Amino acid sequence: MQNYSTVLDQITWGIHLNFEGHFASPPNSPSWLTQLQQQDWQRRGIILWDAEFRIVTHHYAGSALELLENLQGNNAWKTNGLTIGSPAFQLSANSVSTPSAKVGGDWVLKNQIELSTDQAQAFVEFLITQESLLKRISLCDQEDAEEALKKIYQHIAAYGRKVREGKKSDKITETTKPYILPFSSRKVTLKHLIYQI
Repeated sequence: MQNYSTVLDQITWGIHLNFEGHFASPPNSPSWLTQLQQQDWQRRGIILWDAEFRIVTHHYAGSALELLENLQGNNAWKTNGLTIGSPAFQLSANSVSTPSAKVGGDWVLKNQIELSTDQAQAFVEFLITQESLLKRISLCDQEDAEEALKKIYQHIAAYGRKVREGKKSDKITETTKPYILPFSSRKVTLKHLIYQI
């Protein structure tokens, strides 16, 4: 499977679709990308960039399909343009300082890009053109997510067996401190907390 790209004006902005993520060759990246933006540039899904503001956004295929459905049902973008960004779950400050069973936070758009009406039209047309491929990619993403959850459940079950076996043999089981990732600010996205699929 190959990657598809629409270079609208490589100097100012553009869109491309990665199918295989890190394993395929996306279009040549702009020289201004940071290391983190390079990761987004290569991630499987829709990539949109703005060279003037040096921003790269990423949408997984399922997210891009939902966006397309919303844009087709609402024509406001045809007169007002469109703000696009990478969807992320941002934990509330209370969730970070006082962990509980319920996680609080909101979905936000990171790396926002303001698209003019012409740019929004080109973006929507690109999504429509690639809709069938986006559906196939979305299925692959779902399969990958199910496989990742399966592995997590296997690890949890294996750990549970080890704990039970340790108690049956009256061996002392060592408790280890949970590994906590250091964060430099209170704004934490789900991206920081889970392995990205």
